[in-house]
Amino acid sequence: MELRLILGDQLNAGHSWFRTQDPAVCYLMAELRQETDYCRHHRQKVLAFFAAMRAFAAALTKAGHRVCYLTLDESAPWPDLPSLLAAQLEAHQAERFAWQSPDEWRLASQLTQWASGLAIPTAEVDSEHFLTPRDGWRRYPHSRMEFFYRALRKQYRVLLDERGQPLGGRWNFDAENRAKLPASQPIPAPLTFANEVSDIDAMLTRHGVATLGSADADALPWPVTRR
Repeated sequence: MELRLILGDQLNAGHSWFRTQDPAVCYLMAELRQETDYCRHHRQKVLAFFAAMRAFAAALTKAGHRVCYLTLDESAPWPDLPSLLAAQLEAHQAERFAWQSPDEWRLASQLTQWASGLAIPTAEVDSEHFLTPRDGWRRYPHSRMEFFYRALRKQYRVLLDERGQPLGGRWNFDAENRAKLPASQPIPAPLTFANEVSDIDAMLTRHGVATLGSADADALPWPVTRR
């Protein structure tokens, strides 16, 4: 069996991992004190992350994937990600371990170092979040953002004419974009939601998770699902 880790900011239903269902693959997701505590987050952020993670795990299960989801209550015995992973590899009798490249260097270093000591085969795969790979800066112009931007426009044929020139005859319209919004132009109301997350809020309080700010746990305004 292969255990695959999904981090809280890797809720990408379009990832190639999920194109097929495999009973020999189990997706592991976990709410962790390591991630709530490495710095102090806004309470609404933590609530939104955990609510989104739970919704994503439910969607994967509904799509026919095997999922192991651990709430903060269930992950409490393990102080950090490596100790939790070691326990889960043993519990699932996993023969392989895989993870998507974390976008955050802190986690990338932690996972790479820990996985290097495993006696089973491991694999780090692309998170498929970006148009360029992590080391892409070595192959693209990067002395100025403008040149990097143009290179990607050309590679992916974004807003170019048949001659490979920018539509409108210019690469950017930054000068116009610096203009102030006219006073007569009304600012549209933001799109908000009303997610009920009181159970997660109570769990954070129960575990003494320190956060910034406040939140209405009966109507969290941020989107937490793809839909």
